[in-house]
Amino acid sequence: MPQLLAATGASKFTDPKNFPWTMGYNPNYQSEGRIYAKYILQNHPNAKIGVLYQKDDLGRDYVTGLKEGLGAKAASMIVAETSYELTDPTIDSQIVKLKAAGADLLYDASTPKFAAQAIKKVADLGWKPSTSSTSMRARCRPR
Repeated sequence: MPQLLAATGASKFTDPKNFPWTMGYNPNYQSEGRIYAKYILQNHPNAKIGVLYQKDDLGRDYVTGLKEGLGAKAASMIVAETSYELTDPTIDSQIVKLKAAGADLLYDASTPKFAAQAIKKVADLGWKPSTSSTSMRARCRPR
């Protein structure tokens, strides 16, 4: 039975060789991560990137795509990575960690609740990183 328009972009649902009857609705998260990386390389080639991601397939796929897209520069551009669990009450400590690492671009691969928390904590800290947000339903264009 075909499984059409699954509401996910997880890479395991975009594998036509092994799952020919499954088609996701969302873009593939790894592909989207590569697109963000291309934008970062073109517009922020010297960025010090702090990565916040949800510790699951969604977050890991976005980070994989980002690193693939940055290529050899990933190791020098990404200054810190931190994840959160869906059960975490806040991500305040993760945002503090990324700021303390000297990141000047925040790559936020999170879902709406945590994206809102990240925006609030960044503002509370007076931190003004460029942003690249992949958060679902709360997307914002990189600036």
